[in-house]
Amino acid sequence: MSTLVSKQYIVFLLLVGCTLFFASSASVFSHGDEDHTDIFPKVEVCQHVSEQGKSGCYTEVCDAGATTLKCVEDIVDTSLVNEGTEFVTQVLYDLEKIPLFSPHMYEGAKRMGSVLALEYGIAADVFSQCPSDFRYGCIDGFFEAATIDVSPADVGNEVCKTAHGEMLVHCYHRIGHGIMKHSQHRYANALALCDSVAEGYKADCWDGVFMEGVHEQIDAGGVELFDSSNDVLAPCSVMDEHYREMCYRNHGLYLKHIYEGNTEEAIRECTGAG
Repeated sequence: MSTLVSKQYIVFLLLVGCTLFFASSASVFSHGDEDHTDIFPKVEVCQHVSEQGKSGCYTEVCDAGATTLKCVEDIVDTSLVNEGTEFVTQVLYDLEKIPLFSPHMYEGAKRMGSVLALEYGIAADVFSQCPSDFRYGCIDGFFEAATIDVSPADVGNEVCKTAHGEMLVHCYHRIGHGIMKHSQHRYANALALCDSVAEGYKADCWDGVFMEGVHEQIDAGGVELFDSSNDVLAPCSVMDEHYREMCYRNHGLYLKHIYEGNTEEAIRECTGAG
């Protein structure tokens, strides 16, 4: 092979290699430590097909080996980076109508909130893009991601300050959930942090703490977060008086759990609450 041909062949290989590299790079959206093939063009097509055709369209969007939840998360990721939260919300409403995807709408919305916090920052204008749909999944995801390295009270006081109406109440309520997780489900620590949030919204934060505590107690598989062996109304019965209302609001679910759904027994215990 002549020197000229050799050089031309090398240049050809370099061009092919560069083309393949940039083509593959353009089709990847990075989130955290994960990369996935950019499926946005397929998602965009599904948005414009008829209602009857959406199920088949979305089912074909993701790789055959992907779980349904992973598929929903990938759809959220690529839709968010390409079009934003309104588009993602509309896509989730489409997916909610499809039995294969509908069980994962909370997780999909939660993924949206997580990506917003991690990729776009812990700020009021970012948080305000979270819809309250899908059981407040976006709000939960935002706070869960935002409080990895930052105090939940600091996050709340930053992002809730521009919220309005119902979203304002839910904002501080969700802070309570985050604070309880951040405090490793220690009530005293969590409530003390709630006491540092904006005046007038402490009770909403306490409500989130107690709700999170009840769900954790139920899901703990027998691991006690507090000693209720002699008092099924604990921890509410031993709380400072100003915390008790929010505690008892959530405690009924725990009573129903320990009495295995026997509402009459749960009500009987509630009548002794004070």
